[in-house]
Amino acid sequence: MTPIFDSDRAFFNKWEMHQMMNEKTVPYFTIPRTDMFSLPSLENYINLYQSVFIKPVASWGGQNISKVTKQKQQLVWTLQGQPSKSFIALDHLFTELLSSYGDELCIIQQEAPLITCDNRPFDIRTHMQHDLEDGWIYSGDLVRMGGSGSVVSNVAISNGSVKPTVDVLSLLFEGLAPKITQDLAAASMHICDQLDQHYFFLEAGIDFGVDRSGGLWLIEVNTNDLLGGPDQTLFEELPDKTYFNDMVKRKERINGQTIQKLLELYEESLKDNNSDPK
Repeated sequence: MTPIFDSDRAFFNKWEMHQMMNEKTVPYFTIPRTDMFSLPSLENYINLYQSVFIKPVASWGGQNISKVTKQKQQLVWTLQGQPSKSFIALDHLFTELLSSYGDELCIIQQEAPLITCDNRPFDIRTHMQHDLEDGWIYSGDLVRMGGSGSVVSNVAISNGSVKPTVDVLSLLFEGLAPKITQDLAAASMHICDQLDQHYFFLEAGIDFGVDRSGGLWLIEVNTNDLLGGPDQTLFEELPDKTYFNDMVKRKERINGQTIQKLLELYEESLKDNNSDPK
């Protein structure tokens, strides 16, 4: 099924993006099982995975993400930034979730078997930029560390921090770090190739989790849209500013290319109109 593009915001929401990423299986990463949120899917996923995430399809920055975990005879629900609540009956939990999310469409997703660092959730953000002449360019990566007790690794919403990817991978995996780094680049390029099949984006911020064997799990693909784009300023927080400085220069170049292309298209349209017979 062809993913549906939201022309009002110029993006694919989380559900449509999930379907797009599932179009082609590749060896670089695994995609967590995902479905539309409903009472049957909640019951099924809790029984299968014990712990799941619920995410509004149009949200960004980790906002309004929930985690539900089955603990003995209880279901523990944690909405990012809020105290946890416990339920005995699944239908009572579902009623509370409906009350919280209202009419928002949501997805439900298995909790991938990801490792933590210092007991904090983390992911690896890779940043891709689309040069009109050279194609997609891997512009850098970093680790986003969620704050203590956070459901998500998004820095701003969880009072988290960023670290150089090589530091964290070397600490957790030693000899596997170079292979994981190579897989990050290959996975990111594949994802951007998939994006190109459906729409022309200028930037992508891609989030990966890592399991105990060093395998990558795709968490989310963020693209530029009418509300903004992937946050480049995260890279300004790294001790080495090279990634950030290069991104800024490259974005200026891409903006210049875009303006030039628009001018060329405008001039061509004027020529076509002038050449039309009266």
